[in-house]
Amino acid sequence: MRPPAIRRLAPVVVIALTLAAAPAPAAAQRLPTVRALLDGHATAVGGVERWRQVTTREDVGAGIFDGEPARFVARWMADGRRWAIVYDFPDTTQVWHGYDGATAWFESIYGETTRLVGADSLNYALAADIAGALAPIGPRDSATVDGDTLFDGRPSWRLRIVHDGGVPRTYFFEKATGLRIGEIAPNASGARTTTISAWRTVDGLVVPARWTVVSRTTTRSFVAEQTRFGVALDPGVFRAPTIAGIWGP
Repeated sequence: MRPPAIRRLAPVVVIALTLAAAPAPAAAQRLPTVRALLDGHATAVGGVERWRQVTTREDVGAGIFDGEPARFVARWMADGRRWAIVYDFPDTTQVWHGYDGATAWFESIYGETTRLVGADSLNYALAADIAGALAPIGPRDSATVDGDTLFDGRPSWRLRIVHDGGVPRTYFFEKATGLRIGEIAPNASGARTTTISAWRTVDGLVVPARWTVVSRTTTRSFVAEQTRFGVALDPGVFRAPTIAGIWGP
């Protein structure tokens, strides 16, 4: 039989060893600054200076537009922040989206053109950023990094921007690469989530190769098969047809 003194001391020793082995309390998580996230992404996609040399861009590929297969051509022009995309369906139907520097518009399969306002117009204006290198922050916008999360299964930093007019957007920056891999933005149908799942390098610049856009009423997926810079573009492709209606809050 063990001496009583040892039996009484044993629990004390176990507790002491347990406390010694326990990890120290984790230090408060240090969040990156807004500028660090934006600069990190800009560096990851090739650098701001290289993107500033880009005048035009054209993506050609295939995708699914609300369950229907389609080819697409997307065009950007740096001058005036103009942007347009056309979807070609197997039955020769075409659908156009665009932003001409002032007006965001959508032409349906019925040939009716709608002007987008509010958050929907802002979504198109931001999409006109040819570089895609920065989450645009205007002088009257507010931006904060409010933590980390898993986005599309990838550890990411979360950047919230409230644009002038009170339009909030959330951007996600992958920790491993610094790339901006997605965003959640409001639109007239609720919230719209864009996820970039693959990238590739073209002429030293890193561009999305595969992405999806999902909202309450639509789901669209894209695979860019070819990206070209410096292509000659007719400014007319960015001009909105005659507007028949208005969509948005």
